[in-house]
Amino acid sequence: SKIGPNCLIFQQVTLATFVELGYHVDIGAGAKILGPLTIVNNARVGANAVVTKDVGEGKTVVGIPAKELN
Repeated sequence: SKIGPNCLIFQQVTLATFVELGYHVDIGAGAKILGPLTIVNNARVGANAVVTKDVGEGKTVVGIPAKELN
């Protein structure tokens, strides 16, 4: 995995395969990031979310599977 500066990764987060995090990405406790994928700058992943697709800049994703909040 490639982790950019100022990322906040809480406990029990899983980064599987190749995951690229931009700068200032916040990942909540227990989230599963199942790559290969990219989470772009200033994005947030909710606790216990399962991310299987790329996350755009400034977006927030939550749930199983992770979906973008409006």
